This record gives sequence, C-alpha cells and structure tokens, in this order.
Amino acid sequence: MSARIKQTIHAERIDVVATQLPIEVSNSVDGRCRLMMKYRLKDSVPAVYHTHEGGELRVMLPARAIVTESSQYSITPKGIVAILWEGRLYQVRRKDLLNKAERTATA
Repeated sequence: MSARIKQTIHAERIDVVATQLPIEVSNSVDGRCRLMMKYRLKDSVPAVYHTHEGGELRVMLPARAIVTESSQYSITPKGIVAILWEGRLYQVRRKDLLNKAERTATA
C-alpha cells in the first residue's frame, strides 16, 4: 500500500473518530495530527502555570471548568499533562485529571 493511500485512510479514521468523541484535531509542528480530549472538571484541580518570566505559579483550576488536553508542549514530566484553560497553558497531574474530570462534548 502506498504512503499516500495510508495517509488518506489515516485521515478518514481521524474524521470518523472526531465526530464520535469530544476532541479536537491539532496539527503540530512535526506535521502529525494529534487528538486532544476535552474535559469538564468535577472538582478543583491543582495546576502549575509557567509565566513568561520563567517562574511558576501554583493555582487551583475551578470545578466545572472546561479544559482541553494540549499537544503544544510534548515534553512534560512523566505523569503530567499539559492542558489549556481560558487560553492559558497549565500542567496537571494525569491522576488528578482522570479522577477529577469527565470527558465532555461541550466546547
């Protein structure tokens, strides 16, 4: 099977999945498509926000916030997930996201 046909089949699968799950498809700098899940927080979640000056702010993301898993930064420590909330990038523990959030179709 040629690479072009494989690429087309892959793109069609992503389209099918994208219509069935609360996700966004993002093209990253390496040209690959990444699926980003959306979540609604059931409880507040501790997070870290990295400032432009290089500092860290430890914050609590509020319950009922809608967050999106981000592929913007693929280099995160093990067990940490990069998420977007209100246009800002945060890092949260994967365990907290799985325990205190639910997948949602709400944008």
